[in-house]
Amino acid sequence: MVYTGKKPPSTTEAVTPSTREVPSLGAYSRGYVSEQAESQRVFNPFPDVSDKEPLIEVSEIQGNIVPGFLKDHVMLLFLKIDDVRNCKNWLKGLVPFISTAEEVLAFNRLFKQLRSRRGRETLAIKATWINIALTYDAIRQLTDLSSADFSDQAFKEGMVKRAAVLGDPTSPSKKNMEGNPDNWVISDRDADIVVMVQSDDVDDLNAQVEKIETSIFSRTRGTDGTSRSSGVRIVFMQRGQDLPRPFSGHEQFKFLDGVSQPGIRGYVKSTDGTDVLTPRQNPDNPNQGKPGQDLLWPGEFMFGYVYQDPKNTQDQKSSPSTSTSVPDPSNPTQMVEIHKGELAEAGPAWARNGSYMVFRRLRQDVGRFHTFLNAEARALNQSNPTFPPDPRFLGTKFVGRWPTGAPIMRATQTDNSELGRSDCANNDFEFMHPVNPCPDTPNSVTGCSNGALFPEPQADPSGMTCPFAAHIRKVYPRDDITPEGGGNSEASERHTQTHRLLRRGIPYGPVSPSSLEAPVIDGVDRGLLFVSYQSSIVGQFEFVSRFWIDNPDFPFNQAGFDFLIGQSNKPNDPTNNGNIISGRLPITDPNGPTIRWNQDWTITTGGGFYFCPSIQALREVLTV
Repeated sequence: MVYTGKKPPSTTEAVTPSTREVPSLGAYSRGYVSEQAESQRVFNPFPDVSDKEPLIEVSEIQGNIVPGFLKDHVMLLFLKIDDVRNCKNWLKGLVPFISTAEEVLAFNRLFKQLRSRRGRETLAIKATWINIALTYDAIRQLTDLSSADFSDQAFKEGMVKRAAVLGDPTSPSKKNMEGNPDNWVISDRDADIVVMVQSDDVDDLNAQVEKIETSIFSRTRGTDGTSRSSGVRIVFMQRGQDLPRPFSGHEQFKFLDGVSQPGIRGYVKSTDGTDVLTPRQNPDNPNQGKPGQDLLWPGEFMFGYVYQDPKNTQDQKSSPSTSTSVPDPSNPTQMVEIHKGELAEAGPAWARNGSYMVFRRLRQDVGRFHTFLNAEARALNQSNPTFPPDPRFLGTKFVGRWPTGAPIMRATQTDNSELGRSDCANNDFEFMHPVNPCPDTPNSVTGCSNGALFPEPQADPSGMTCPFAAHIRKVYPRDDITPEGGGNSEASERHTQTHRLLRRGIPYGPVSPSSLEAPVIDGVDRGLLFVSYQSSIVGQFEFVSRFWIDNPDFPFNQAGFDFLIGQSNKPNDPTNNGNIISGRLPITDPNGPTIRWNQDWTITTGGGFYFCPSIQALREVLTV
């Protein structure tokens, strides 16, 4: 449900530990730190965490989970199992070609090194990756779950049965609506297996897809001499691709996407505890990767690792082994919050290194969204002359970011493309409290140090800058006070971090001719292939959709639905008058006005809940 997209080129790149440098940060403005103390600080984005954080078994984890494929082209093949024995044999032949996190991480690091050194994208290296995911029903066909079953109820039931929870129209009166699951083009009721192929090059993608199709359609000779099929058939195929320049990295509404992603604790090489999965690029905060990117325990996304425990507030002293820098000389007893929980378990022991995958095919009605913004911006200006009649500004209020990706929390009145491009600054903000940006010193390959070039984000507890119904505030409320936090911002943020997603989506369909200034309604099918990974569908994806996005009373009464993707399709709800959706947009005071509309600009047209098993599970459990 949460928007995501292919990450755009970065101005600051992470590199491998073997090429790391440790730049001096020099002096910068912090009231509590003297210049002498600052000059003693040494920045290290690759601290040794071997005695504090887990070793991530990257050779067993599928590569789109971590670190993510991030390719320009994708094909999803949805398969139905016709013969279990033959399907196992076909899967066994595919396993050696499934891309691991180890392979993808090595490629991504090399690609970023070359891009950083050359200052632009490179065609010197390219790759095509394959991953696979299965429904609960598929796993039940392939192995015995009687001794240890999966515990996630949403995964076991499937997305179609959980559609009402997600806000999709399911009531009898809405059976003809496009978003009704009976009208979806594909679902986990139709397909048992999803094969995902991603590539830098469309021709390479097509060639790999053709090989997979051939393996499915051709017959092989069994050990008994009989001819047998692959045991699976293709029921649907979906192509996706990054939008062409200048909209690369944007979703179809023309806003930069995929900016905010969680960092993950842990290291990836057993012989080197400094080879961290997420480089620690914020010299001021050892609990972040890039500024604003909080580090989470890997069990939030993969089974067999510890997860976040918001109730565990035990701290540990900062030290060179646990921090991105040596302890601050002016505060040698600085504490580091860790919030470490227990092992995340799916049920079966063999689910270790696996992750739940959520897929949503979201059609975006671009022209109607742009048309609404134009009309509503003019209407707001008529009733509130201080509000500009600018659809771009209203769209930014709806999203929480300008089209370039610049957060409205740091660019309150006009867009700032440099801010939008800066990985060191475009996610460095909170909502309830002001944030001192990362220091303004010369940039480096490994560290973030240019955040202070941009306006400092101020506190916005009333939503006057970024409305509570804005997309980025709804799907990730950061330090906003939530019901789980019991009225406390710090406690609320600890709970919020347990509902994060690893998002790996990409647009589908042609780029729209519509723009914010000149809307065009053309009826073309285009949108987003949303993909997320998490260790709890109920506690992460469904929670965000149900209790935040589609809850008009989150984080407080009548705050409104998510401006961008909120749905009001509660079945048999007599108060749901004509599918009215509303959200509060503070202009001169926090209480209004309230904007209302009765159309969805984002419509679910397909989806499913899947499990991405480890390489070992595929080899030793699901194909034997």
